Amino acid sequence: MFLNAGFFRKMALPAVFFMLVSCGKSDKSGTENIAKYDDSKVISILHGEKKQPESRECKGCREKYLPAGELINNGKCKEAMSLLEKLDGKKYYLASETIARMYELGRCAPRNMAKAFEWYQKSAEQGSLAARYNVALMYINGDGVEQNLTYGAEAMAYAATGGIIQAKRTLALMFAEGTGVNKNSQIAFELFESAAKDGDAESEEYLGEMYDKGEGVQKDSSKAVDMFIKAAAKGNIPAKRNLAFAYYSGEGVKQKNLARAFEWAAQAASKGDVLAQNLMADMYMKGEGTKKNSAKAAEWKKRAAEKGLVSAQFELAGWYYSGKDLAKDYKKSLYWYEKAGNQGHPLAIYNAGMQHERGEGVPADKNKAVSYYRLAAKTGLVAADEALKRLGAKQESLKKEKEDNKK
Repeated sequence: MFLNAGFFRKMALPAVFFMLVSCGKSDKSGTENIAKYDDSKVISILHGEKKQPESRECKGCREKYLPAGELINNGKCKEAMSLLEKLDGKKYYLASETIARMYELGRCAPRNMAKAFEWYQKSAEQGSLAARYNVALMYINGDGVEQNLTYGAEAMAYAATGGIIQAKRTLALMFAEGTGVNKNSQIAFELFESAAKDGDAESEEYLGEMYDKGEGVQKDSSKAVDMFIKAAAKGNIPAKRNLAFAYYSGEGVKQKNLARAFEWAAQAASKGDVLAQNLMADMYMKGEGTKKNSAKAAEWKKRAAEKGLVSAQFELAGWYYSGKDLAKDYKKSLYWYEKAGNQGHPLAIYNAGMQHERGEGVPADKNKAVSYYRLAAKTGLVAADEALKRLGAKQESLKKEKEDNKK
């Protein structure tokens, strides 16, 4: 069926939300850094001082609303819109929410995100928590309305206090990152905890990370593992990867167990988790938790490297350069050193320069080597400075640096 009273927009948040990075150490109040936003309204909503309007059922509206789905599915768009607009006139929140969705999806109405926003806003004011959540996302993403993170946070707070799990998790991430609200690890933890109690696997995984890092709560590696286990049981991939690292290091578990670490890493790696793929590569190369297999190590390391993990790129280059466990291949080592160097890895930049100087994998080229050494020297790498002196290019590099600084 097209209609769904529990409809939520697909979450399409800025990249900052996709991974919970270090939230910083929290003080006793849970606040961090200087206030960047006026989030007083968000806090008051969370404290219950401001509340979402309650939805009301107009007499007979639900029964009249039900045929709308069949009309839409059968392409009877005018009839469907007419029915929904009549119900909206009676302030029936599901009618306005459905019209919003029609405009959003371009189903039985021309796709128009601005109109979708207007109708979601109307439905939210009529008491729909799902619509309030959608309004929040649209403000956050600037989708159909000018981006406004503060308004997005306020709308998200209404949806969160109304019990929308996705809203609790999203607002928690906003507090963890300091996006649209002032960074506050304690509030982030409380929101994640609330969503986790509702069974949300992603929030369980985030709670595990916060316990592991001691952000918003006292550090407790054992509780972190407990949360990872709960999330992993529901199929959460980052939780499986974190369990792999826990068993690999022995932190938060009764004892280090490389076999279990490998099992969890394999589960996460097979689903595309780049850090798990990198761990799998290292375990295959060292024969930890599984039999040593250099070919499989290279395969998994390459997968992680191709996804842009700079440490994997640098390590794979080193494997090919040394020829210790893989067949020596200077062309491949140079390729991966340059890939890692493009992401600013100082030693990778230096090693690429060294290969150009020595003619390893490419014809020897002093000028290219000097270019790489200059880049590496700018990062403060002493070896790069020494290489420039050895090639008689140190003074020239200093002169060029002064010229670049004038520009």
